[in-house]
Amino acid sequence: LLTGSRKTYGINIVGGVRRDIDEDKIRKSLEVLKNVEKEFKTFIDIAVSVPQVKARLKGTGILPKSEAHALSLVGPTVRGSGIPRDIRKDYPYAAYRYIHFDVAVQDECDNMARALVRIDEIFESIDILRQLLDKLPKGAIAVESWDPEPHRIGIGSVEAPRGEVIHMVITGIYSPYRWRVRAPTYQNLPAVPIMLREIELADAPITIASIDPCFSCTDRALIINIKTGKIEGVPLYVLSRKKLEAVR
Repeated sequence: LLTGSRKTYGINIVGGVRRDIDEDKIRKSLEVLKNVEKEFKTFIDIAVSVPQVKARLKGTGILPKSEAHALSLVGPTVRGSGIPRDIRKDYPYAAYRYIHFDVAVQDECDNMARALVRIDEIFESIDILRQLLDKLPKGAIAVESWDPEPHRIGIGSVEAPRGEVIHMVITGIYSPYRWRVRAPTYQNLPAVPIMLREIELADAPITIASIDPCFSCTDRALIINIKTGKIEGVPLYVLSRKKLEAVR
């Protein structure tokens, strides 16, 4: 309705956005939010009360608060272990400093806790959208010109659905010279072995899924030499470079 899709890049441009949000879009967005909130609440009230769901989620995939803190985990993974860590609250950016929202936290430290955090965050997100649509300012939607100075370093940190994501960029001439991302999955993966301790094999898939892992975000691969047993960690960009060299 506003951006076209979850992963579209058409609305965002350097220095602003491509399209404005007029009163008609605001009205339609509020209607969609009302319907989504009602239908999702009905679904969740049923889903979390199903005995099979409770049996698979409650008491499985335990991640103690002390270990979540020691590993500096992020997002729903750490908030499901009772730690209210959220970049939007800790270091407010963009419009988050102008609105009110609660950080969803659960203290049970299990798969159910992480699921409930995500459920609570959906309702919080709906409320955030309502506040933002109500406070949407008038005026220009983008800067008129943007001429980046080369050889400068910029670091940004935002709260993504999986947790804090950090971007580092070094500007070049007309384009980035270097760009690096630390995705939340990379920070949360070390918690998986802890959550898998002493659990049934059948509970392993749902426990791993409880951190909502994006394996492509980790930008790493392990190469195992089947002859020697040697294990080597290799960044994916190195493999991509070797592939290009091989096909030339």
